[in-house]
This record gives sequence, C-alpha cells and structure tokens, in this order.
Amino acid sequence: FFQVNVCKAKRIVSSYGMLLCYPPPDIQMAFDYLKNFQGEIFIYVGEFQGTTANLKFEKLLCETFTLQKTVPLPQFGDTAYSLTIWQRAAEVHVATGKATSYYSFNI
Repeated sequence: FFQVNVCKAKRIVSSYGMLLCYPPPDIQMAFDYLKNFQGEIFIYVGEFQGTTANLKFEKLLCETFTLQKTVPLPQFGDTAYSLTIWQRAAEVHVATGKATSYYSFNI
C-alpha cells in the first residue's frame, strides 16, 4: 500500500466525467471531490458500506446521480468491490430534493 496525500477540493470543473478509485475510508476526501465535481458522469471503483470512502459520500452519490451500470471486480477475502458508472440525475424530486437512483441505499 502507498501513502495517500489528501488535498482539499475547491472546485472540480469537468465537462464530462471523473474516475474515483478506491478512496481511503472514513475521511472526507471522496465526499469533497464529489460535492465539488460539476461533470455529468462519475465512475467509482470501491466498496459500498465497506472499506472505501464513507457513508456521507455514498449518500451524496445516491442523492445526486443515477446508477447506470455495475461491473463486478475480483474480490479479496471478504470484500465487495465493484466499478459503478453514474450519471448526474436529470430528475430531482421536488419534495425531497433528491435524485431518483436505482441503487438500494440503506443507512
């Protein structure tokens, strides 16, 4: 494993997409990058409710993007890694302010 140096995301401008691969668990980095990302396609390689990113990131992803595709990845021990492709939601519910997502998200 390698040391990951984390920097603050102020604004990530992209006209198309971003790939986030195995972000460190339990820190703000993944959430900050997603919150400041302005593109349409977000590709995430990691484990939901597991050893990458955090619950705050997963909740924001499910609220603002719609899952388009899931690709299973090789697993190590008890992991559940996958590559997921998300598209920024065109529809947001007026009452909740959240996107329609096809990913089952349990808190």
